[in-house]
Amino acid sequence: MCIRDRFISGSQDGSVSLWGLGKKKPVYSLENAHDGKWITSLGSIYNSDFFCSGSHNGKINLYKAVPEKRLFQKMAELPSNGVVNDIKISRATGMLASIEGAEHRLGRWFTEKSKNVLKLYRILPQ
Repeated sequence: MCIRDRFISGSQDGSVSLWGLGKKKPVYSLENAHDGKWITSLGSIYNSDFFCSGSHNGKINLYKAVPEKRLFQKMAELPSNGVVNDIKISRATGMLASIEGAEHRLGRWFTEKSKNVLKLYRILPQ
C-alpha cells in the first residue's frame, strides 16, 4: 500500500501503476520501469509515498509517488543480481531487504546465473 486510498501494482509487461480505490483504470502508469522486464516484486513503507520495484534486469528502482502530478519520481537505483523475488522496507531501521534468486519464485520461466541471496541496503538515515 502506498497511500491510504491508493495502491501500486506491477505487471508482466514491465509497467508500474498507481491506483485509486474508486477507479477502474490506474491513476498513473509508468511504462518500461525495468527496460521491458517483468515487475517481479514491489515494496513500500506503509502509509507513505515511497516504494521500490524489482525485476531481473540488475537493479532495484526507488520511487516517490506524486499523485497530484500523476507521476513517479525516481529517487535512486540499487544493484541486484538475478531475479528480485521480494522487497521489504523497515522505517524503524531505514533498511531495505531484498531476496534475490536464480529463478522467479512462482516458476521457472527464465533463469539467471546467480545464487539465492538476501541483500540489505541502508536507504533511510537513522
